[in-house]
Amino acid sequence: MPCRASRPSRTRASPHDSRSARTSPSARTTCSSTARRKRRRTRPRRSRGASRSASDVFGRELGEVRVLFDFIAELRRNRGLREEFLADPEGVMSREGLTEEEKETIRARDFQRLTDAVARELGSVAAVDLRSWVPWFPPRPRITSISPRSGRAGEEVLVTIYGVFFPVDARAELRRGDVRVVGAVESVAIGRQARITARFTLGEQTPLGLYDVVVHDGEDASEARAGTLAGAFTVHE
Repeated sequence: MPCRASRPSRTRASPHDSRSARTSPSARTTCSSTARRKRRRTRPRRSRGASRSASDVFGRELGEVRVLFDFIAELRRNRGLREEFLADPEGVMSREGLTEEEKETIRARDFQRLTDAVARELGSVAAVDLRSWVPWFPPRPRITSISPRSGRAGEEVLVTIYGVFFPVDARAELRRGDVRVVGAVESVAIGRQARITARFTLGEQTPLGLYDVVVHDGEDASEARAGTLAGAFTVHE
């Protein structure tokens, strides 16, 4: 609504009164500033990683799209945000406004599921090739904690590994230098409360000391695709 100065009073001003019945320039300036502040408050607040239009990325007039596509586009463009996401995926996804369904789509590490979800958001651009966009997807497994944190040489120990982005065909190992103890994975739960249950057989000759806990894809055991929690497990006498 346009800002209008109030009408001057009908009371006749005294010749000795220094105030004028007309609106002063300062009053008009204050009124105008108030209107600008009101207009600014009505604009939707834009988060750091979202609210980019599809035309920003594809150069097509598609209008605004939903959060999942915007989030992936920003991860592709913003290296700092991508590194932050890979270090703390849950925190970044919550901060950037993803719904629980969208979070689950990313947690599942299923590339086809992610592609289908983005295609539903974009409608006519269903054939977008996301593989060139997100070569880091699926993210490497991230281990947050384990239980128990130790085992006795010469015995078996059942370890539960907690984290996020665990593949359904996950493998788990204990590593200490060149020594590797491969666990027999009994169950894998994916999603927000991802966990792996694995049974490790610690031989009597297994070196004592701290071991890294490593989770990797069944098909890819490379360091680049593995998640590691350093010094998390102890083999003792």
